[in-house]
Amino acid sequence: MSAPTANFTISTTALIVPAVFLSLAICCVGLRVYVRIGLLRSFLIEDWLCVLTLIFFSAHAGLLFGVEASLATPKPSLEVYEKIINVSLATPEIAW
Repeated sequence: MSAPTANFTISTTALIVPAVFLSLAICCVGLRVYVRIGLLRSFLIEDWLCVLTLIFFSAHAGLLFGVEASLATPKPSLEVYEKIINVSLATPEIAW
């Protein structure tokens, strides 16, 4: 018996890697904010920049997830639209 192998594609990897790093970033920035506010009682400019960077990274990962999801969904067939265009182009103009 052979061990089962995982079928990782580019699309799967493109979703897993940002998800892992996004969760790590949220944990790290959350811990940093907790320590700086809760324990040290000093929240400086570099802490605000960490939070801002996390917001930008979250937006970037969200857009990446959205693009991957839109690429993974099947596209509708354009045959119907092509037939409509061909029929409308084939009909003669009506003179009023």
